Amino acid sequence: MSDTLKHSYSTANSSKLTYANNKERHQWAANAILNPDMYTAAMTSFVSLNATVQSQGGSVSDSTLVLIVSGNITKLAVASYQ
Repeated sequence: MSDTLKHSYSTANSSKLTYANNKERHQWAANAILNPDMYTAAMTSFVSLNATVQSQGGSVSDSTLVLIVSGNITKLAVASYQ
């Protein structure tokens, strides 16, 4: 990094990081292991139809793809958990 941080944030000493969708993601992972073809097809559809991927094509950055995939895992996780 070449610039200094512009913002700072503080938390209570008792704070801890938790992931709200952890149970759903575990269920999604179990289902994806049991039926990888279905989950691969679903993710491929979600990613390829994403507006950012559509507009940027092959020039979309890896970090953007990670965000898109992660967001869609959450959608699939919640859908598979219900």
